[in-house]
Amino acid sequence: MALVSKFATEDSGLFSLSVNGFVPRTAIVPLVQDSDAHPQVLIRAGDRVREGQMIAQGKNGAVHATIPGTVTDVSVVQYPDGKQGLAAKIKLGGAFSYTGKKRADMDWHAYDANMLHHLLAEKGVVNTFKKCVPLSEQIQNLHPKSARILVVRLFDDDPSRVTETFVAAQNAREVTAGAAVVAKAMRAAGIVFVRGADKKDAVAAQKADDAAFSAPAYIVGCDAVSYPAGTMHELVGAVKRQLKDKPFADVGNRDVFIDVQTAIAAYRAVVQGPPLMCAVYYVRFVVLKKIDIRSYKKYLLNLQRNKK
Repeated sequence: MALVSKFATEDSGLFSLSVNGFVPRTAIVPLVQDSDAHPQVLIRAGDRVREGQMIAQGKNGAVHATIPGTVTDVSVVQYPDGKQGLAAKIKLGGAFSYTGKKRADMDWHAYDANMLHHLLAEKGVVNTFKKCVPLSEQIQNLHPKSARILVVRLFDDDPSRVTETFVAAQNAREVTAGAAVVAKAMRAAGIVFVRGADKKDAVAAQKADDAAFSAPAYIVGCDAVSYPAGTMHELVGAVKRQLKDKPFADVGNRDVFIDVQTAIAAYRAVVQGPPLMCAVYYVRFVVLKKIDIRSYKKYLLNLQRNKK
């Protein structure tokens, strides 16, 4: 028996601190999810909203205000992925409902699968394993012939990033609890945590020990050095090689695969209460260096001269 946290914290070289990003004066909140092009917009220009208030409702999930304030516009904008869609512009103002507040864990174990599925949809939890998809939609559309295995990747798909690895290391308890929530919501037959490993690492699968799990759970290793790492195909292969018995031997692309941030989002939504409003990002300052104002002005002046 082994604890998931044992493998989520094994990299001693990681940094040990994360900080909140700056709160913008105006937040632009996309209202459209890929699977639902026509959400019901619940706000309009001039409305005051609370942090975490539902501002759009789709058939498989909801969108919430990321900051408190006043809605200044609801219009079509260009999203970061290049697509266009409706978005709400919110000017910061008023008190925060969740940010900076202590949160007490709720006892979610009495909730049945239907209730958990409802909460994941209501809180807008999105699965970011491959592309952003409402987690409740994935669970609802599980193929009848799937093995109903939940696979949780504990490392980054790009070895040059450490976002997932860092979040797993800092929030091992939350990742474990979030996975337990998702597993119960989807009525999982088994849970597999896949940790990052070197190609030469041939550690056998170990049974995961946590009373919250509603199904048998194991920890397996998968190559996290090569790029791309932790693809669905690679994870399926790792599980099949290390777990020969059913239902794990039947794992495939019809099952549910989530990353660390999705597990964290499920935990916070169901166990702590706030809806999905933020994510963790890793920013590397390799090229950007600290420069003083004079150096920056000199750089701009030289740039203008070169253009002439």
